[in-house]
Amino acid sequence: MTWRRTNFDPCRVLDAARESFLVTTADVDHPTIVWASPTFTTLTGYELADVVGKSPKLLQGPRTERAVLDRLHACLRSGSDFEGETWNYRKSGESFLMRWYIVPLRDYEGVITHFVGVQRDVTIERVVAREDQQMRSSLVPHEPAVVVLDRQLRIAIANPAAGEILGSNPIGAAFFETDLAPPDGATRDELMRAIVIGRSHTVEYTLETASQGPKILALACSPVALASEAFRTTIVVTDVTDSRRIERIAANVSLSDNIGHAFAGIRHELGNPVNSLKSALTFVRSQMTTMPAPQLSTYLEAMSAQCDRMDYLLRSLRSFSALDSVELEVLEIGPFLDRFERSAIEVIERRGIRFERRIDPRCTTVYADARALYQVLLNLITNAVDACAKASEPSIGLFVVSNGAEVVFEVRDNGIGIPVEAIEKLFLPFYTTKHGGTGLGLAMGERLVSRMFGTLGVSSIEGAGTTFCVTLRAEPPSAIARRQAVSPSWHP
Repeated sequence: MTWRRTNFDPCRVLDAARESFLVTTADVDHPTIVWASPTFTTLTGYELADVVGKSPKLLQGPRTERAVLDRLHACLRSGSDFEGETWNYRKSGESFLMRWYIVPLRDYEGVITHFVGVQRDVTIERVVAREDQQMRSSLVPHEPAVVVLDRQLRIAIANPAAGEILGSNPIGAAFFETDLAPPDGATRDELMRAIVIGRSHTVEYTLETASQGPKILALACSPVALASEAFRTTIVVTDVTDSRRIERIAANVSLSDNIGHAFAGIRHELGNPVNSLKSALTFVRSQMTTMPAPQLSTYLEAMSAQCDRMDYLLRSLRSFSALDSVELEVLEIGPFLDRFERSAIEVIERRGIRFERRIDPRCTTVYADARALYQVLLNLITNAVDACAKASEPSIGLFVVSNGAEVVFEVRDNGIGIPVEAIEKLFLPFYTTKHGGTGLGLAMGERLVSRMFGTLGVSSIEGAGTTFCVTLRAEPPSAIARRQAVSPSWHP
């Protein structure tokens, strides 16, 4: 093989190298620096002019280990190569863990003329190794399955339970290409979005297995915040098939109980007017030829009232079944409550009740259906009016307060309160503590609020008053996710 002559310059190779190069004199006890590569400046902050003629000791400091330096001097005195690690210091005073190799540079006669040191910052490598060991030791060896993803969403660590699902060697595999990843596209996107913005999140999905059939898995991701930033997310996968089956059984039992309660209520509410009508019709039929006209008119009016009662109940049931869909939008709270108060205040003032409204300045918008929220609040205000009818100084308050990303509408009254034993039944259809009530208002309200991804709660002190709380999102979930993506608390 024939080599062509080139304008090859070895110094250009050293200048381009990722490692730092430092050349000193051969005086073991008092070496001085004669040359340093540009990477040395990047590593330490010292320019070449800062170090030429100076001792390498300028890189040492309190954390530099004496034992390592003693071994270094022994190797150099014997003319052998040295390899080691210790803490050095940059020009800024910042310490870093440096790994370096020092070899003697000899002339043609074999005399050592200089020492050449190759230096590399291994701080991050050692931190990663230490954190890797910490992560591995913290993983539960058996169920649940646990994997740790790196910043490229590849599996960096997996416990044996995860290995049984993923195969013999899952390390390095792209997580979203493994059997642990949700197969459904929407669920995968939801999980990936949570990982990218550094948010804890849980999804559930069904995994088809050849031996055990379908299994329901709950996958919980949490961001990892370590000094090295080498790892991104911890994912815990739990088999919840049995627990979900038990929950379905319990839900079906509860649904059956609720349906039974609802039909019992319908039977009771319709049975009373039907029985009254039957009795009245039987009597009118028997007395038709002899009954005076005024008495007949009275009976007909009574029967008409019973028909009105049944019509009212049926209309309430139609309204209850019509609440399966809502149209959510971002509502301006102030203007919405202005419109609401104009309708509600008449009912309140007609009963001589003091009304107060307060809005937390932080509460500007709410994610809701205007019609549904209006109906819920109006029903709560109407209930409050009835509850404080016997109070000496009746008052009702509508307060809007902030709860982080949520808005809470509180309706408070100083009325008779609700018995403790009635609280648990309060939202059941046809359960009511009011004379003449249908028991559908709060059930409808809870259903509407749940359609708006909110909650309806109650607290009450018997004889002192009641507070109902409607908790809704301040803005759509997509807006929250976008804001977190722009300014996340954890940076991917």
